[in-house]
Amino acid sequence: MKSVILSYTDVGGAGRAAINISNSLKKNNIHSELYVKKKITNLGIVKTFDKKKLFDFEKFKEKINRNICKIEKKKTFSYQSPSLFPTNISKRVNNSDFDIIHLCWINEFLSIEDIGRIEKPIVWSLCDMWPFSGINHYDYYDEDVFWRKNNYNKKKKFSLDQWLINRKMNSWSKLMHIVVPNKWMYDCVKDSKVMSGFNCEIIKWPINNEIFFIKNRYESKKKFSFDTKKKLVLFACSNGLKDKRKGWDYLNKCLGMSNEIFDLIILSPKENYEINQNFKGKVIWIDKINDDLVLSDLYNSVDCLVLPSRHDNSPLLALEAQSCGLPIVTFNCNGMSEIVDHKESGYKVEAYNIKQFAEGIDWVLKNTDQTMLKDKILNKSREQAMKYVGARYMKLYKKILNYEVY
Repeated sequence: MKSVILSYTDVGGAGRAAINISNSLKKNNIHSELYVKKKITNLGIVKTFDKKKLFDFEKFKEKINRNICKIEKKKTFSYQSPSLFPTNISKRVNNSDFDIIHLCWINEFLSIEDIGRIEKPIVWSLCDMWPFSGINHYDYYDEDVFWRKNNYNKKKKFSLDQWLINRKMNSWSKLMHIVVPNKWMYDCVKDSKVMSGFNCEIIKWPINNEIFFIKNRYESKKKFSFDTKKKLVLFACSNGLKDKRKGWDYLNKCLGMSNEIFDLIILSPKENYEINQNFKGKVIWIDKINDDLVLSDLYNSVDCLVLPSRHDNSPLLALEAQSCGLPIVTFNCNGMSEIVDHKESGYKVEAYNIKQFAEGIDWVLKNTDQTMLKDKILNKSREQAMKYVGARYMKLYKKILNYEVY
């Protein structure tokens, strides 16, 4: 049994999730290879189809894709993709000896029509809403949105969203096997016009608990030269604070409302954003970290992770942080609602309530050192262990290929 995992790149949340899925399969003796369009790391397990670097031309195509999306003039906090340009990837995988074609974040790598031309069984681990939505990778999800099956025919005016959904439905006539990390995304898939007829099941993102585990917080703080006597709160936003989806504006407003004194670690490219003048601590910037060992040390050096996102699925950093025993403060909405058990593994806040978010930070910082809290966080993270998740995928693969499953 052999599978190939396709992902746009090997960095960022989606790229690292693809690497983890591949490794989780290998832990269960499944032959798995990972191919990306844009390789950034030096990991030997990551391969590319083309040895020649055509990135200048690819960047030109990606720029065209982005400019096409601007025609719609949608108010959005999300990346957008028309997934327009064809490739020969489908021909390559059809002629290969892989049994399963496993997709992750494939935009700018495969087009909608490329996916439809794949003749072998497809498993698709959804990183965001784009596969069943329109041009947005994250879109609104209330009962009246256009991508739901009961609403789609009500949309009479032509739009890029409509154009993409029509292309998806016309191209994806063959059954695909959809995997999502939470119940919220499962409900979205089963109520969507594009994917409601596909098989779908919930499998968490795999986390390498040989890297992400509880370490000595004092020693971890010293590695970053952090003040060992200070409480530390971590906020991460790989695309910078301008990425409104990640909710920096919410966090910035609540910083001055907290009664606790702490320093804020911002894992993001440094930007000239004005920090709330009522904030009692200091801000420490850390640029992107591509080394998982260093990232594990960072999780272990702080006392709380904050996720004030407007829209999110199941962010990989949240699951990694939980494997390190780190409590999380987040809004009770979309995929984030399932990450935290309120006052057990963190603090779950009424959606977009800034005052409550500040109260959540205070509660966590007062309870960080409780052994019971850490135990519950680790219990929450057990079903994300790499071998366990790989076994779930192996069972799915066998079912698809009609292997006998016990």
